[in-house]
Amino acid sequence: MLLIVRTDQVVADTAEPTTQSLQGMQTMATSDDAAPLQHRKTTQELTEEFKNLNWAKVDEYNSFKAKLVEQACAEERIRRKNWLRSELEAQLEEQREQERAKQKAAYEKMQLQKEVLDAQMLERHKLEEESKAEQLRESREILEQVSKDIEIERRMALRAKQQKARAMQEILEVTAAERRLAEARAKKEQEEDMRLLKLNVQLEKEAAERSKQERQMLLSLHQSRADKIAMLATVDKARQTLYSRAFHVNERHAVVVKELATQYALKRDAADQARKEAMEKEAAARKKAEQLKVHEFLKFQQEEKQRQKRMEKQERYEIQKQQELDAEVRGVCATTAQQNAYRSFLRTHCGTSCANFNYMRLTLRRAYFQEYKRKQEVELRNRRELCKRQQDLLIQQMEERKHNKDILVCRRPVARMITTANANALVSQTEMKLNRRLLEEVNTYLASKAQPLQDQPNASI
Repeated sequence: MLLIVRTDQVVADTAEPTTQSLQGMQTMATSDDAAPLQHRKTTQELTEEFKNLNWAKVDEYNSFKAKLVEQACAEERIRRKNWLRSELEAQLEEQREQERAKQKAAYEKMQLQKEVLDAQMLERHKLEEESKAEQLRESREILEQVSKDIEIERRMALRAKQQKARAMQEILEVTAAERRLAEARAKKEQEEDMRLLKLNVQLEKEAAERSKQERQMLLSLHQSRADKIAMLATVDKARQTLYSRAFHVNERHAVVVKELATQYALKRDAADQARKEAMEKEAAARKKAEQLKVHEFLKFQQEEKQRQKRMEKQERYEIQKQQELDAEVRGVCATTAQQNAYRSFLRTHCGTSCANFNYMRLTLRRAYFQEYKRKQEVELRNRRELCKRQQDLLIQQMEERKHNKDILVCRRPVARMITTANANALVSQTEMKLNRRLLEEVNTYLASKAQPLQDQPNASI
């Protein structure tokens, strides 16, 4: 459509020189009329010349003049056709240049987008690999920690079992020692009883021997009763004396034996009572010691269980805290370096206390999110300004192209060719400036985006 319009304009423009050239030729043909007044011929002279005119020469002149006009028209048509062809070729070449420039700009834009997408995909792939490696490392650490905990629990259970076996062995050893002491004590008591029984039997044997000797003596005294009738009174007296002595001896012996038996019985009862009390005291002390040992063992076992529960609770709390910290770091930071920096920052400033850690973590997280939000807003504002500048540059480029096209349409044909070349030069320079500026801005934006944000935690503080 543009080509048709320009062709019409060119035809209209080329029609003017033809008219002007014809007018010029007519002016040249009537050059005699355009002469000064003092050189003009009078009517009489003109009449004489008309009478003496050679009409053959006039016809020849008219035919020559027609040939000249026809030749001038043919040359003008050829010139106009050649000029129109060159103009159309220039316009076609301009359109081809514009199409090539558009294709080149589109290709460069596509290449730039492809490079940006490749860089983003590479960064995303790297982040995914790092996150997978981090997850594998964390799972490996958790498995190692769990295996260590299981090994610690197994060792503690084995230690508790060994302690229990050792305590039972000690209890059995103490019980065996007490049994041996009781057996030795019973053996000693049995030996003492046998000794006392032997002493009693010996005393009874001595008493029987003494009574036998007394009977034999009495029998010997009564052997010859007849012979001793005379000495009856003496014998009776002696007998009475002997009977009284024997009675006193037997009575004294019985009293001594009874006293000895009573003393022995009292001593034995006292010894039995003392031994029984001592055994009861020893049994009570042993039972109390066993109860104390069992109580201490149960107390130690309960304390060990409570300590183990506290350790498990603390470990679970530490694991939960680490998981929360990791989740928070993954949600806040993009790269692994930023996550490690944020973890070290929290460990450094929050400490190990639960309340201090929660308070400091909330405070620092709030400050960190505020700083992160501020940076995101600044980045979004810069991006909007960049888009606005690009739009302004594109609008300026479109206006320059439109202005150059208007200049091309309004100028004369010959001047239009020069203006077209200058306009193409101006457009190409503008496009070069625009492309260079866009390339610089895109490179700056990609460099600022690809730069690692390792100083965010420090900046947030």
